[in-house]
Amino acid sequence: MSDSSVSPEKSRGGRPRLYSSEQFLEAVSEVLPHLKSGNISQNTAAKLLGMSTRSFKRYTLVTGVCLRSE
Repeated sequence: MSDSSVSPEKSRGGRPRLYSSEQFLEAVSEVLPHLKSGNISQNTAAKLLGMSTRSFKRYTLVTGVCLRSE
């Protein structure tokens, strides 16, 4: 007999989250100035944070981080 309910702390499958939103914001705050100034690319920023470029972009969308210089 399986329990169909999944607690909020558990993933329903697939890859586990790399960061919580708070952890991502803290980590990205270190690379964001370099990214906005053009010293590093999104790919490099993602690698510095230990994730794929796609995951990096997904986290920036979810957390509302603006990647463009203003």
